[in-house]
Amino acid sequence: MRKVVHRASRVRVTLEVLRRRGEGVWVSIPELWAEVSREVPLSEWEQEQISSKARTRGENDWRWATTDLVEAGWLRRGPSGVGKWAITSVGIQALDEYPGDELFGEAQRRYATIRAQRREEIESQLSTAWLPHDSNQRKVLAAQEIVVDQGLRAGESLFSPGRPIWTNTNVLSLRDLWKGAEKEEGKGFTGSLTVQIADATDDQKLLMAEILATQMLPIAGIGHAKKTERINTVLDLMEHRVEIPRVFDETFAVGAYGPGRSLVISVNLAVMLILEMLCAWTDLDQQAQERLLSESKQWRGFIYCISGTNFPTQRNSLRAGCVSRAPGSVTRNAGIS
Repeated sequence: MRKVVHRASRVRVTLEVLRRRGEGVWVSIPELWAEVSREVPLSEWEQEQISSKARTRGENDWRWATTDLVEAGWLRRGPSGVGKWAITSVGIQALDEYPGDELFGEAQRRYATIRAQRREEIESQLSTAWLPHDSNQRKVLAAQEIVVDQGLRAGESLFSPGRPIWTNTNVLSLRDLWKGAEKEEGKGFTGSLTVQIADATDDQKLLMAEILATQMLPIAGIGHAKKTERINTVLDLMEHRVEIPRVFDETFAVGAYGPGRSLVISVNLAVMLILEMLCAWTDLDQQAQERLLSESKQWRGFIYCISGTNFPTQRNSLRAGCVSRAPGSVTRNAGIS
């Protein structure tokens, strides 16, 4: 099935619908989506459901694309988290100023500028807090942005963009599989891994590889060979194998902080904690997810409320994993994961 996404045209129609309602007039998201999807029908690829909330690829993509409109100042989201949107005066001006797909292109450009400014602020804070201001840090941050944007936000594979594997269904199935899997005594984590996920689907195996990549991403001192060996062990079990992207491969050679013994030897517990986090994450609606990604205190509360083992070092690592999205979330005793 060919990937066909009508993102730009759908974003434009969204603002046009809201303009017809009037500046500052709140429209519920379901009502707005119904009208937008009538005017810009879903392609075959966009019709596939990817979440437990019976949301299609097209709707999920549309919801996240509106983030660019919010950052550009063209769209307002309802007060107190209410699921309603309204167009602003500058949004109305933008419709007239940027014809066709240029509208979405301009929104993306503005959002990219804002993100770059935030990244500079974060790197400046990190350079005086706990990480050196060097290329290693920048590589970790670049890889972490992929985790946040493709994995957490879009629900897509980090290694195979467009493939929906960070979904509630896939996460739950892998979590249940991992819970029931027994370690092979004397084989170590990597040796046991081949047995523990032998019956997993390709999507489950790919998700496991990406969870391992996320867990090891910021850790210095393990070494590139050990990190890639662990991930390739999983990828080699796939019927249709994928490769580790260059941005991750390069980051595995550096890392950003010394993890302490527990993060290195308690990988089974770390994987379970990340799976529990993803179960909780994929069970949230999109607005709740955005609030967590934009507020460091809320993200911290979310991480520390995840069920399962306490494992403070892994929780701290996950907590700092939102640093590229939440200014002010710098911490002195955790890495980026």
